[in-house]
Amino acid sequence: MHWPMNTVCTCAHGKAQHWFATSSPKGPCRACACTAFIPEAVCECGHGKKAHAKGICKQKYLDGCTAFRERLAVSPKGAAPTTVKVAGEIGQGNALLPSVESITLPAGTFEDHERVYRAADDSLAEFDVSEGDFLIVNPKQKAHTGEFVIAVLAGQMFVGHWWAKHGQRDVMAADGQQVIVRGAAVIGAINLIVRSVHGR
Repeated sequence: MHWPMNTVCTCAHGKAQHWFATSSPKGPCRACACTAFIPEAVCECGHGKKAHAKGICKQKYLDGCTAFRERLAVSPKGAAPTTVKVAGEIGQGNALLPSVESITLPAGTFEDHERVYRAADDSLAEFDVSEGDFLIVNPKQKAHTGEFVIAVLAGQMFVGHWWAKHGQRDVMAADGQQVIVRGAAVIGAINLIVRSVHGR
């Protein structure tokens, strides 16, 4: 018997309700019929959680790490999901598209002060954001270097990693080398990417 590392149960009953055979990465839940487990998101750089205490990798500009791609949230048992309005649809370098859509998110993925944006197209693919994915954003006007942000310039929206050193105020590409836009103003930090299974 063993516990697979870096797994979370989609039924939210937790590891205590599951048991595993060594020959299988899946196991039955004692509380329901769930057998599906999904891998917990990990940082592509392999630096681990300690390097990502604030959501961005402390090693980002040393070796090009782009921090955690997404966090797969599991609601606590009995917690009610949250319905929120989508603030708009974002495409790289485009004006924000209005939205009248509301979505239901698992409890614990959204806080009252945050905003939700939808990826309008595949222009954010370099950040592993697919069309239809939802971005959970903490509104703010200042960001730390390396933080994953949304910024605006002349009514156009830009997504990337913030660079604020040596007098520069740039939004950087996923590789940490290419400048996407200079002189834009931060409007929020992306705290979470919620993957859309069905796309748009």
